[in-house]
Amino acid sequence: MFTGWWSVVSGGGSLCWPKSQPNSRGYFPSLYLDIGLDGIVLYDPEGYMASKLARIREIVEEAGLYRVRRDGELMWLWKRQPALHWAIEWDGFHEFRKVGE
Repeated sequence: MFTGWWSVVSGGGSLCWPKSQPNSRGYFPSLYLDIGLDGIVLYDPEGYMASKLARIREIVEEAGLYRVRRDGELMWLWKRQPALHWAIEWDGFHEFRKVGE
């Protein structure tokens, strides 16, 4: 059930984030990493977006990621190279020895 939108400003642009995302518990596009660092919540009376941004920052730290600017572009690097197979989801950073583990 759709219940409205939250608006987040990031990197000179803005993002409207639906309040009811059925896949928000697992699906984690890489854009969220940038939003977590640069996002500014414009209106969040219930604290939902503030908690999402805080969780993204926790995941960045947990994964050992950091962002640098090279040749005018922003890119994410690892403090420690992870295993060959890895995933970032809302419940955190995961490394796998084998696919499907």
